[in-house]
Amino acid sequence: MQEILWGQPERLIGSVLDKNARVFVVAGRAYRDSALRREVERLFECTLFEGYSPNPKYEEIKAGIELFALSRCNCILAVGGGSAMDVAKAIRLHADAKEEEDLLERKTSEYVRAIPLVAVPTTAGTGAESTRYSIFYRDGKKISLDDPVCLPDVALLWEGWLEGLPHEQKVSTMLDALCQGIESAWSVRSDEASETLALLAVQKIAAAQEAYLFAPHDQEIAREIMEASSLAGQAIERTKTTAAHAMCYRLTSDYGVPHGKAVALTLPHIWKVMLGKEETNDPRGMDYVRGQFLKIARAYGTESAEDAIAKFSENLSRFGVVAPKIKPEELPALVKAVNVSRLSNNPIPLSEQDLEKIYSLL
Repeated sequence: MQEILWGQPERLIGSVLDKNARVFVVAGRAYRDSALRREVERLFECTLFEGYSPNPKYEEIKAGIELFALSRCNCILAVGGGSAMDVAKAIRLHADAKEEEDLLERKTSEYVRAIPLVAVPTTAGTGAESTRYSIFYRDGKKISLDDPVCLPDVALLWEGWLEGLPHEQKVSTMLDALCQGIESAWSVRSDEASETLALLAVQKIAAAQEAYLFAPHDQEIAREIMEASSLAGQAIERTKTTAAHAMCYRLTSDYGVPHGKAVALTLPHIWKVMLGKEETNDPRGMDYVRGQFLKIARAYGTESAEDAIAKFSENLSRFGVVAPKIKPEELPALVKAVNVSRLSNNPIPLSEQDLEKIYSLL
C-alpha cells in the first residue's frame, strides 16, 4: 500500500528515508537548485542521475542501472515529471540486471522488491508517482512495463513545485490528468473505488483549470490541480487507461506532440465515435456505459456527453493545443502502432476503420 504525504519535501525527506540511506536520485531540472537537493545532500550520501530524455530510451535506462550498481546506493529517489518517475521505476525493477541482459526478458527478483522508492512529482498531470507503470522507447517503439515493483512506496506531494512551470507544460500535464480521469471512469475495469477517484479528479480539474492556466499563481488552485493529478494516477493504477492513451504514443514519438496534448487531441473524437456505437466491451452492459458517460459529463460541468465533447474541444483550442499535420498515407502506420491491450479496456470496441477515422479528424 502506497503512502502519500503532503508538504514541503525537504521537511519530510529526513523522516521518510533511513538515516543510513545511500540515495540514488533520478531527477529533472526542478531538482538542481532546490531546497530538497540541499537537504538530501546534507543528510545522505547520494548519487545523481540526470542522463535521460523527456521520452526515456532503453539505452538510458540501461545506463541508469549501471550507475546504480556502481554507486552502491540502497534506495531510489525520483524527483521530476513523468519521465523521471518512469526511469526511476525501471531502474528499481531491473536494479540487479547484468549489462548484457535484455531487460524485457528478465523476471523480478526479491532484491529489487527490497529497494525503497520515493517519488516527488514536480509537475501535476502524469500521476506516475502513484502507478505501477513505466514507459520508455526502444528502437522507436513504446515499451510499457507493468509490475507492482514499479509503484513507489511513498509519494511526497507539494503544490509549490508548480509555481513558475512553463505554461505549455502546465497545459500538457493537466490535460494528461484530465484524460486519465475520464478514461478511468469509463474503463471496463472500473469499480466503485476507482470511479470515485476518477470523477473527483475530473471535477477538480474542470473547476480549477482556468485559474491554473491563466491567472497568477495561487497555492490553493495549484493544490487542487496537484491533488487531481494524484487522484487520476491512483484511478488508472486500478483500471489502466483506454483508447486515448493507446492512440497517443506515435503522435509523440513521430510528430513531437507532448504526451498530455497528444492524449487530449484523440479523446473527444474517440468519445464522439463511441456515442454512435451500440456494442460494448463492458459486461455491465450498454446502459451502464451510457450512465458512465453522463457521470463524466456532469463531473466536467456539462449536462450531456455531447456537451462535454464540445466543451473539451473548445478548451483545446483555447489552450492552444494544435494537432499535427498527418498525411493520408501515414494513417495505416499510426493505426498499426496502437496498443491493442489498451483498446480492450475501452468501453466500446473500436475497429481499425474507426481508428483511422479518428486520426484523420485530428
